[in-house]
Amino acid sequence: MPEIDSLLIVTDSIVIGFGESDSTLWMPIQVSYTPAGNIAVLDRYKHHINIYTTEGEYVHTVGGEGEGPGRLRLPNAFDFFPDGRLLIADANHISCFDQDHAFMDRMDIIGSIPINVVVVGESSFVLEKNVPEVNDGEPAFCYVIYRMDWGSTEATAEYCRVSMPLGMPGNYLDKSKIGDLQHCVARNGRVFYSEYSTEEFIFDGFEPSGDHYLHFEDESFTRVRKSESEIQREIDSDNEYFSYVAGRNISMDIRPDPFKVAISDMFVDEDDRLWIALGAFDGNIFSVYDMSGNHTMNVMISDSFDMSPFNWVLSPERNGRFLIFNQMAEDSFKIYQMELIANPE
Repeated sequence: MPEIDSLLIVTDSIVIGFGESDSTLWMPIQVSYTPAGNIAVLDRYKHHINIYTTEGEYVHTVGGEGEGPGRLRLPNAFDFFPDGRLLIADANHISCFDQDHAFMDRMDIIGSIPINVVVVGESSFVLEKNVPEVNDGEPAFCYVIYRMDWGSTEATAEYCRVSMPLGMPGNYLDKSKIGDLQHCVARNGRVFYSEYSTEEFIFDGFEPSGDHYLHFEDESFTRVRKSESEIQREIDSDNEYFSYVAGRNISMDIRPDPFKVAISDMFVDEDDRLWIALGAFDGNIFSVYDMSGNHTMNVMISDSFDMSPFNWVLSPERNGRFLIFNQMAEDSFKIYQMELIANPE
């Protein structure tokens, strides 16, 4: 267990109900503070973003299901430009809304599904997309992370391109054969990524131009085997997630990787510090590095949140505050606001 320098503590929370009205939610997958200080919630199955005050009062809805201008189809991610304009990535487009969240324009993303978008500077963004392909005769996805300028059809830089198998032979899901790609983007345009590994603790950094500038490897990392209870909890969590998405009970033959992943998440905070979630430790622990890969502190979430891939999601910092939520909540959706403090111990 690493020595903990700082804690993330809950300072406030809001509760939003599930339902059919615009002010309620169905399948929230991303939350963030807006530049105006409100809270934006992306609801994938309602095809829109809802804006709430920090007290939980509904303000308005952005988007909605459809194919026309300003409409969305299964949105995956969003971010804000510094001037307040809003970008939303859905099934085949990147849509832009003005500071009042009125539709402005959209770009087509042909032949792929944009699954993440992060604003960089005044008019650029970093996009992650997956492209179906065949690798050694087996179906796979090619994950690509690149940078674009708004209005341009050409990428200005490419950071990584990783091919990963679908990993579903027969009638079971072998998770030891499925890769994953963690990445994050700093506001200065630098991009960091790490491939799924239970054997190595490695991440890489790229300049905005796409030039590789940082390779970090923790040679002291030791792989950690999951307990039987952890494996069963992962099976139950995965089945709960697939049932949640399908809208009915599903029981799959899931075979988890017997070892814990080295890096389970990553993001960059407002002070350009790189947060790396340590998957091998019990509890929610992050090692924090500067842009040169120098370790600065270890942080732990003080409250008990099950940070499995399908449950609790921690949103990067804005205005000195973090947001955390359970994307598989059943009765109501609760967003916790958190702040970073020194460990009193």
